Amino acid sequence: MVDSMDAAIGRVIGTLNEEGLASNTIVIWISDNGGHQNDRGGGSNTPLRGQKGGAFDGGCACRG
Repeated sequence: MVDSMDAAIGRVIGTLNEEGLASNTIVIWISDNGGHQNDRGGGSNTPLRGQKGGAFDGGCACRG
């Protein structure tokens, strides 16, 4: 996912540079990786694993 984000951000920044807009533009990326699971249910990250604050942060479906 980090590689995908890096490539996508690079394309956005590249386009801003090509259009001459980079010097007047603020680009902000934020993330909300997965729902918080608790004893009352909370969010569901299915089919991904983990939850906020955990090692997988609700963002990895891989098993290994």
